[in-house]
Amino acid sequence: MIQAAGNCQKRPTAPPFGGEPFNNVILARAPMFWFEKGLLPPHRVIACFSDYQEPATPLYEVERAYISGSSKVRQREFSVGRACARRGLALLGRAAGAIPSDAYRAPVWPHAIVGSISHCRGLCGAAVAQRNEALNSIGMDIEERRAVSPDLADMICLPEERAWLSSFSSVQSRDALTAIFSAKEAFYKCLHPVTGLIFGFDAVLIDVDFSGGRFRATLQTPLPPLPATYRMTGEIRLSDDHVITAITLPAPHPCLADRPKSS
Repeated sequence: MIQAAGNCQKRPTAPPFGGEPFNNVILARAPMFWFEKGLLPPHRVIACFSDYQEPATPLYEVERAYISGSSKVRQREFSVGRACARRGLALLGRAAGAIPSDAYRAPVWPHAIVGSISHCRGLCGAAVAQRNEALNSIGMDIEERRAVSPDLADMICLPEERAWLSSFSSVQSRDALTAIFSAKEAFYKCLHPVTGLIFGFDAVLIDVDFSGGRFRATLQTPLPPLPATYRMTGEIRLSDDHVITAITLPAPHPCLADRPKSS
């Protein structure tokens, strides 16, 4: 089940990532996952995670209509992702309601809410927050460790990123490649809602600092109204089975001040 970290009856002896528990994170099956401070910024961001063990929750009609033609696995992922998101919204004081999908398959959040949903085999999560002067957008991604094949490196990576991958052993390189992929996915989820643009892997250069638990994302091409070389910093965490990346746009870029939000 999904439960609040502060109410967990059973806790792991130590967070697998080190450090103190991140107080705003909501955990599914708390003994399995614990996240240190810093995965998401402390602007009342709520992150809820599930390992798919809890019963499926009912969907709203608009959600059922959207997902009804998909596979049972995809329907399950969609349902649990919405359940995580609604749990987070409830903790922000928001009433339950439908979370439809837009033409790009991205969640359509309630007014003045920003968020991100991600899922892979074994883990699903959603991060939500109230949009404010310090927080304009969120992107989060979850991948299985070493899930990305080396055959895809040329498609995903820029030359600088491929050079960095070459410094690792084959196993470590696959972990690093998956981290780059995940960071780019989180970056896209964060920037697409505020720019309204679709862009590829080559639009951003990722520099991962595993020891510091962070990554830097630098635009390689303009994404109007954001200029090339625009930089953002995200967080990355590794567990035994998964890599999780999260990034936020901390405040509206001046060029975005009067631009309508898609969420």
